[in-house]
Amino acid sequence: MDQQYLEQLKNYFSLMTMNGGAYIFHTANEMGILIPFFKKGQLTSQDLSIELNLHHHATELFLNCLVAINILEKKHELYQLSPVMKLLSGDYQNLSSDYWKHLPILLKQGIPFKRMDQASDSEHEYQKQVKSLEWMMMPSAHFAANHYYRNHPLGDLNIIDLGAGSGVWSFAHLLVNPKAKATLVDWPKVLEVAKHSAHHFKISNHVQYIEGNYHQIDCPKAGFDIAMLGNVTHIETPEGNKALFKKIKKSLVTGGELQIFDVFGTHEKGKLPKSLYEMGLSIRTVEGRVYPTDMLKIWLQECGFSNFAYVEIDIEPYTMGMLKAI
Repeated sequence: MDQQYLEQLKNYFSLMTMNGGAYIFHTANEMGILIPFFKKGQLTSQDLSIELNLHHHATELFLNCLVAINILEKKHELYQLSPVMKLLSGDYQNLSSDYWKHLPILLKQGIPFKRMDQASDSEHEYQKQVKSLEWMMMPSAHFAANHYYRNHPLGDLNIIDLGAGSGVWSFAHLLVNPKAKATLVDWPKVLEVAKHSAHHFKISNHVQYIEGNYHQIDCPKAGFDIAMLGNVTHIETPEGNKALFKKIKKSLVTGGELQIFDVFGTHEKGKLPKSLYEMGLSIRTVEGRVYPTDMLKIWLQECGFSNFAYVEIDIEPYTMGMLKAI
């Protein structure tokens, strides 16, 4: 059999499957098909079809599709919500459909749906999103922290985390290194989320907070071993990034390390998620862009950094990477 033909067939079925799965998911949301499961736990297809006045055979086939895309689980004749539904809440209940529905306007007029990279909107928008970003980025953050401690002993470590959000990147260090301390910089309302997380993880006594715009606050000079920028550089302009790098360089001890986390990943598993992320970034920002690491290195050199290393974060969602600069 011709290999090229088989590859074309594979792509066709992949597209068909993605499209069909998306329709199944959104139809379930639009018709309220999952609501009875939240209320009652387990239901048969007959139970659900009676409660929602649906055709039984079609309902059973539909529920089997929800099982196939891991929204439901089936045990004997009973269906129930799968564990992933714990993550499908709040702004992500519909998998950001409101963003994607704006795509035609962006393509025709270049007008984004949100302006999350603008100081006037940033605090309000990120206050709503950082808790979700915490569980999305937690595996990547722990991967990065474990990588660091493969080459460094546990011990005194002073971290500054700018645009910290929930604190997920720096808290990963605090959870494995009892002598590490972190200073988080972000908007006041965003830091409320971080304070709640610090309390939950029982690390509050290792964390300090600086409220405000990270471009405007004063960082202690030569006080930190590590500075972190997690999902920050893509919402900054080139000028904004360089200003931030200069500020960070002054705040680091001699030999201190800047860690930049962003959607740098090159893993094949992350190819589609990465492209969708960059498209989504354009939908929700005015000038947002994931800058290539080579471009960031040039700016970092202009700001006094000279040694660089890149680490592929080889874990879900397989899109993240860490650029280290000293």
